[in-house]
Parts: sequence; structure tokens; C-alpha cells
Amino acid sequence: MLIWVAATFLSSLVKGLCGFANAIVFNAMLNFANNPVEISPVCLLIGAPTNMVLSWKGRKLIRKELVALPILLILIGSFLGAMALKNGDARIIKMVFGFFIAAMGGSMLLKRNKKEQKKPGKLFLYGVGLLSGLLCGLYGVGAMMSAYFSRVTEDTASFKANMCFVFVIENVVRLVTYAVSGLMTAGVLLKGAVLLPVSFLGLAAGMLMAKKLDEKKAKLLIYVLLIISGVVLIAQNL
Repeated sequence: MLIWVAATFLSSLVKGLCGFANAIVFNAMLNFANNPVEISPVCLLIGAPTNMVLSWKGRKLIRKELVALPILLILIGSFLGAMALKNGDARIIKMVFGFFIAAMGGSMLLKRNKKEQKKPGKLFLYGVGLLSGLLCGLYGVGAMMSAYFSRVTEDTASFKANMCFVFVIENVVRLVTYAVSGLMTAGVLLKGAVLLPVSFLGLAAGMLMAKKLDEKKAKLLIYVLLIISGVVLIAQNL
């Protein structure tokens, strides 16, 4: 149980610090010795409240034109994701997305110091939004979603608010689909309830740390975590 507590605290700390990558951290620490069918529902139970807190905190920055497409794709992907988690093997798809996430994070990291960055076209943003919505809805991995929002928002506050609002919608839909498909067992619910206070403690610590980061360092952290997220996603599914 100690490893579950550590994974919960560290993943929630990362969530409070940069707004995403909590699922990657949580899964990375638990995947080698635990069943993914148990990990994903528990991650959802402790992650949903943190998304609610961050999206409420930045509610004035949420823009419907930024969140509409990802929400639509998440609604489509959530049911398929629950079925895949229960009955299928998503390793290859996760590895492909891992390569894409790491490459995008690397590209943004290399271009971060350019004074004039070319604004991405709508076709590119729609494509990334489509992929991010599907990956998040299908498997609960938000790294691609963060890649999308890092390109369409101007600062980290807006980045966190819009992305976490989409995560809230995804969480609600996935809670329903997990419950209907039988993934929310009594054991999962009990473990989630025990770990929830630890999650809030980690989130609070991360949010306090985030206040001490300036904008450039915050964006650098996001880019680095994107790369790490992609690499971990690949490594977990080799």
C-alpha cells in the first residue's frame, strides 16, 4: 500500500505543478507490479477531484472555442476506451502516441527561444485536438491533450484552466463507463477513498510550488514533461 500512497502524492504534486502528467507518473510507479484494470480506475477516482479544483480556480480563463473539439472527441472515445481496457490490448497505440508526444515536446523545447514563432494553422490544431481527445478519452492519458493546449493558450494559467476543464468532462464520462462495465469494484472504490486525502495534499504542494515558477520556467517544465511522458509511455508498452 505504501507504493500506492507514494504514487498518489507524487502524481498529484506534478498535477498541481503543471496541470498534467499525473496519470503518467501514477502508472509508471504502479504498472510493473499491479494490474492496469485496477490502476486506471483508482487513478481516475483520485484524479477527477484535482481536475475540478484546477479548472474552478481558472474558470474565468476557460474558452469554449478551445475546449469544444477535445470534449467532442472524448465523448466518442470514452466508451471505446473502457471496453479496450477491459477486453483488449492497447500497447501498440500507446507506443505510437508516445513517439508523437515526445517528438512534439522536443520540437517545442527547441523552438522555445525564438522571438517570433509561427502560429499553428487550424488544420494542425484540429488534427492534434482530434488525436489528443481520442487518446485521453480512450486511455485516460492526458499528455497529448497538454501538447494541444500548449499550442493554443498564451500562458500557463490559461493552459491549466482549459485543459483541466476538458479533463473534468472526460473524467465524468469515464466514471460512468467504468461503472457500467464493472471496473469500479468495491476494492477500487475503497482504495480511491483512502488515497483521496493524499491526492489533495500532493495537489496543494504542487500548486504552492507553481506559484514560485516564472512563466518561462513553467513552460520549460511543460515541454520537458511532455518528452518524459512520451518516453515513459513507450517504455511501459515495449
